[in-house]
Amino acid sequence: MEKAIKKRASNIELLRIIAMLMIIVHHIVAHCISTQLTDQGSIKRLGNGLFSTPAFFKKIYLLSAIYPLGLTGNAIFMLISGYFMVARGKNIDLLKISKKLLMQFFFSVAVLVLVSNVVFHLWGSLHYISMVSFMDYTDMSWYIGYYFSVIVLAVLFLNDFLLKRTKREYEIFLVIIFAVTQFLFTFSLLRGLSFYLSILAEGVFLYSFGGYIQKYDPFSRLHIFVFFLVIIAVFALIYVSYYNVTLTNIETFNRDQSDKPFVQAVVTHGNQSIMALLIAICLFEIFRRIKLPASKVINFLGASTLMVYLIHDNNFFYSLWNMKDWITDLHDSPLMFLLDLAKWGGATFMAGVLTYVAYLLFGKLLNKSKSIFLKKS
Repeated sequence: MEKAIKKRASNIELLRIIAMLMIIVHHIVAHCISTQLTDQGSIKRLGNGLFSTPAFFKKIYLLSAIYPLGLTGNAIFMLISGYFMVARGKNIDLLKISKKLLMQFFFSVAVLVLVSNVVFHLWGSLHYISMVSFMDYTDMSWYIGYYFSVIVLAVLFLNDFLLKRTKREYEIFLVIIFAVTQFLFTFSLLRGLSFYLSILAEGVFLYSFGGYIQKYDPFSRLHIFVFFLVIIAVFALIYVSYYNVTLTNIETFNRDQSDKPFVQAVVTHGNQSIMALLIAICLFEIFRRIKLPASKVINFLGASTLMVYLIHDNNFFYSLWNMKDWITDLHDSPLMFLLDLAKWGGATFMAGVLTYVAYLLFGKLLNKSKSIFLKKS
């Protein structure tokens, strides 16, 4: 069983890749396209107030549908970690994990400082380019600290706690921790103690649920098409929610007879979103059942996803994405909008992969240069 747990199949690595692409696309929408849609300064600068009228536009639903994908991707990564790591108990090399996170983190910041400076001098006269300062590294990539915190809890007590539970006790724990993250009072209570404590509780639930799937395989009797039906139902609910929110905003706008431009709404989701959670669990189950032969390319790209995350989630990349007028694209052709979103998302992913390659080469160079920097013992 230990050997099976350590084995990383290409189907799961492919899921990592897809999860990271979902996170990138979400970030493009959340940090760029939504701003272009709602910020009056951006609309004036780009002259793209094409949706600034009190009307329901089905095209904007694409943004509301994309929005939960980032949270879904985050949830998938935590599910995968729990699936492989809960059964290992305390047999987790926390030092190795810490070194991996820290080295890739600081390498990515150094690369961003240098690359953002070069890009600014090349295109800064044509577009707003946000450069990166190394001193601001603590403000970058919150997810890495969140992930690390859950793993530390797992090593300290969570894994042992879960492994000692009966199936019934395990399920009770999952239901309780899930309820704590979903009810307004308990959620607000956690946030009152610390803003990120509610997010940490969500991470503990996802990690623990991944371990529960590994141990008990609770969905084994469900046909695979059920998971696709659940995903379809979730997006149908998102559509109805977007419709309800928009029509409520239109009614309020007309009743107030405001002379200000109408601001369209994008249905957003909190980190504890049940919709993102359902999509994540369904995708995890679908890919867990896929029989995929071992692929070195997929496994390598899956291994690069940490660096991809680190390299793209910052103001520099936000400013690069903002060079494009997304709103006019969405208004004129939703298909071209989606194709451009796929191209920009894919290019961002590959930028992270190239940085990961540079990181590996840099590591090999340092390893070969040890004799230069270290005294002989």
